[in-house]
Amino acid sequence: MEFAQKEIEYPQEVSSLLLPMQSLPLLLPNVAVAEIVTGNVTPNPRTPEWHLGSLSWRSVTIPVISFEGLNNQPVEGDMLRVPMAVINSFLGEDALPFYAIRITGIPRLVRVASADLEIDAGKTLAAERVRVNIGENKAAIPDLDFIERKMLDKEGSD
Repeated sequence: MEFAQKEIEYPQEVSSLLLPMQSLPLLLPNVAVAEIVTGNVTPNPRTPEWHLGSLSWRSVTIPVISFEGLNNQPVEGDMLRVPMAVINSFLGEDALPFYAIRITGIPRLVRVASADLEIDAGKTLAAERVRVNIGENKAAIPDLDFIERKMLDKEGSD
């Protein structure tokens, strides 16, 4: 018995968010971001500098990270009333269903079509999958797999 191969239809545009960071904004699809929140981070001195601490979110304690810190860049600012993007876990691990990335302002909604997206062949940092140009905007697409594995390794080492 032969089965007809079903052709996969990909969306023409992807609703995405440009998350403002200290330098280059991050570009993520809307579905990756659970919520944008502002809150106080509870620091943990036993964790690496990039792991800023934890946040109580929807009755769950989630880790908060600095994307810049993961890239061995300076982590600036205090931890009072910090804006954060709560991210849905990419790996689907029970130990890490959500985490937050510290951002520097209000994200901007963008609709990204493949025709509008240009890969920037320049150097990427450790936690970046690729850098892109979207019209006049430059952004980095984070390597969520790398980020989550670093957090799981950190969690397992405490």
